[in-house]
Amino acid sequence: MAQATVMTPLGPIGADGKAILYMIGGIVVVYWLWKGQLKHDTKAVAQAINPVNPDNVFNRAFEGSYQGIVGSDQPPGADLYDKSHNPDGTVKGGSWSPFYWLDKAIL
Repeated sequence: MAQATVMTPLGPIGADGKAILYMIGGIVVVYWLWKGQLKHDTKAVAQAINPVNPDNVFNRAFEGSYQGIVGSDQPPGADLYDKSHNPDGTVKGGSWSPFYWLDKAIL
């Protein structure tokens, strides 16, 4: 029984050559699909670890741990502000408090 050959620009390809072409075609398709998914996943990972994003994974983990230990519903910065300031917004403790000088330096 004669093997079927296919003519290509590179010359004739037999049954073994067709199997190799199918394998290369499959690899190209898998790579194309993987590349699209990788691009999508890379953007998601970059957003999750972006330090400017307040909802990044490190911030969520730290705030979740802090809130679980302390029992607060606020982030640590809000608790620090509440502990260091009066309800009217003035700094507790007067000029001896480091928060007083920090407020003066910022404002």
